[in-house]
Amino acid sequence: MHAKYEQWNVTPSHCVHFELQISPSIIPESTKVFVNGNWVGIHRDPDTLVKTLRDLRRCVDIDAETSVVRDIRTQELRLFTDAGRTCRPLYVVNEAMQTLEIQKEDIMKLKDDDNANFTFQSLLEEG
Repeated sequence: MHAKYEQWNVTPSHCVHFELQISPSIIPESTKVFVNGNWVGIHRDPDTLVKTLRDLRRCVDIDAETSVVRDIRTQELRLFTDAGRTCRPLYVVNEAMQTLEIQKEDIMKLKDDDNANFTFQSLLEEG
């Protein structure tokens, strides 16, 4: 392929560039993107990319066990999707309201035997 790079669209206006040939002048102003330890490309707006990936994970468009780690100091974004990863439960906080997204009613529905259709997976899919 003769193109300088390929693109993986995350959203219409933001994409990760998979570089076939990387100009050294681009690297200092970009964030390197790694998937399972392999450098796959660069991105110039990591804040938006991280937010998009977390939103996709919260609605289970990408696997809920995918780790998204941004290291600002080293300008790296690391995604881990490999099998056998242990995951800890995280609480999603509504940043504007500074409140937890999960409510006591959600926990009660999980405990209630009459709500057999409401599972932990359902909770994940609700975000």
